[in-house]
Amino acid sequence: MALRWYAITSKIKTKDKFLKEIIRSNKMSPLHAIKDVIIYDFSIDDLDLGHEDSLLKGYALIQLEEKSLKDVVKVVESSKIGEFIGVNSKGNPYPVPKNEVCKFQTKVKRKREKFSIGDKVAVTEGILKGFDGIIVKKNKLMVGVEVKLPNSTILRNVSITALEKRSRS
Repeated sequence: MALRWYAITSKIKTKDKFLKEIIRSNKMSPLHAIKDVIIYDFSIDDLDLGHEDSLLKGYALIQLEEKSLKDVVKVVESSKIGEFIGVNSKGNPYPVPKNEVCKFQTKVKRKREKFSIGDKVAVTEGILKGFDGIIVKKNKLMVGVEVKLPNSTILRNVSITALEKRSRS
């Protein structure tokens, strides 16, 4: 029994609601075939995390048994839960590569972290990747990170998905 991840666009914002909708939509539900669901939705709070993250908004990854794929596709698409992404000529979605699933999980985890002014952070993406800094401002769109360079200190707005918390010391 091979487990694979598949991507779906969906307006459902939580794992519980997603699974309940699948159950509601089909009495002979293939729910037993779905092993995990990851929902990536940034409308939970007021942060807009930039172009890259807005492309992922409203997406879900589901992990399921490969042998049950056709049944799950029928339920998801007939019930208007969402649509699979990357479908071949036979109507079967392509699995999401494991490394992309890991990136997706990392972004969801980082999104759930709460950042505050004064937090020490490491920048993990972008031009400041590899630098440590301190959050000095926070607004609805981004956080301002102050990074000390050898001859100066700079302040840059950074998406929280490009940050990792460091311990205070």
